[in-house]
Amino acid sequence: MAGRDHSLRPRVPLLVRARLGSPLVGDAPMLDALLVLAVSRRLRFGRPPDRDSPAPPPGEVRIEIAHEILGGHWVYRASGPRIVDGGRAVVWLAVGNRGWLREMLKGVRALGDGRVNGVAAWEVEPLPGDDPAAADRSWYWPTAKGRLLMRPLPDGWWLPPDLIGYRRTRAAVCPPYWHPDRETDAVVPAQNG
Repeated sequence: MAGRDHSLRPRVPLLVRARLGSPLVGDAPMLDALLVLAVSRRLRFGRPPDRDSPAPPPGEVRIEIAHEILGGHWVYRASGPRIVDGGRAVVWLAVGNRGWLREMLKGVRALGDGRVNGVAAWEVEPLPGDDPAAADRSWYWPTAKGRLLMRPLPDGWWLPPDLIGYRRTRAAVCPPYWHPDRETDAVVPAQNG
């Protein structure tokens, strides 16, 4: 069953960019996972989960990115990371509260394996367009051949019939992405693996 997020805070389609001091080493994180970690640290939540303990309930740590429930799975409206500018920047597309994201990302100073890549600057800008629904590129990017998948999603009837650029697998669709409790039948962008 698909369900909608009914938050009262204004959420708009956004481009989020991390400008790095040096080219990225390793993989860039999913934006929702990065924000859950930032909020957890700021609010001093208990010890983070490990693989042997149950995953925390989805949404336990509130972040200001819109989400939907797809087939019982909590999925944020945030794309996977795209590495650009020769590895010196990472971009994500999201539907969220711009002010909140700008504030939370101030505390994130590094990305990459071992957090060795310093973030020189964060940019959070609205995507152009008069129609927020049409400007949303967090899950799909429209192309002449169909809608290109932008992030892992649960596999199911809610996927558009013209979906392209994906493969089916078992994968997590919400943070913590590494936890085995999060795995489900999913579609993931074809360039991921």
